[in-house]
Amino acid sequence: MAQALKEPTVGAPKPERRTANRAMLVLAVIAALVVGNTPIVRWVLYPLRLFVTFLHEACHAVAALATGGHVYSITVGFDAGGLTQSEGGWGFLIASAGYVGTALLGAAMLMWGTRPRRVRPALVLLALASVAVAIFFARNVVGVGTGLVMGIVLIAASKMRPIPMTYLYQFLAVQISLNAFSDLLAAWFLNGQGVRTDAALMAQITHVPGGLWIVVWMVISLLATYGALRYVWSGK
Repeated sequence: MAQALKEPTVGAPKPERRTANRAMLVLAVIAALVVGNTPIVRWVLYPLRLFVTFLHEACHAVAALATGGHVYSITVGFDAGGLTQSEGGWGFLIASAGYVGTALLGAAMLMWGTRPRRVRPALVLLALASVAVAIFFARNVVGVGTGLVMGIVLIAASKMRPIPMTYLYQFLAVQISLNAFSDLLAAWFLNGQGVRTDAALMAQITHVPGGLWIVVWMVISLLATYGALRYVWSGK
């Protein structure tokens, strides 16, 4: 009986694996949409909402470091707002990295999770990265707590049996992708209201209206998510 409960898709023929991937993807999308749009249970996703903000700010930090800049701090608020303070580096890439990086991360996770044997190391890697960002860059209680707690949760998820582990991984990937786009919608409504956002920073750097940059980021986000969903559905 124990053997029968093992992950059936590992080493399975391609059609069977494709069917399993499709089923998990559909379930993950339905769960994310239902939970995210049901007021009574929406609070369940609050920790993930903070984590997506944490990832958004981490993408800014990575872009700053990758282009020769210095990161002073990352903060995450209880309202799921965030701020990364850095100096130097390529401002254009740093300002764009939050929304675009989060969307690309969600898409990459969806594509990477098509083979169950990849899921466990991906969860561990994401956990270690979260803890590292929390320790070295986060500078407030919410930011540090989000990175450390999610690191522990991800490690715990990596210890689960293959089927529930893969489903939770896909759910997280879908949630990251959905939140990346919903954050862009929120940025659209804040644009031009004097709020300091990534779009406002891009407008300052490029002298191109922030609203245009939000549209560009939306297109990139949608294309990345669509490409990932199509890849998973095709079973390649």
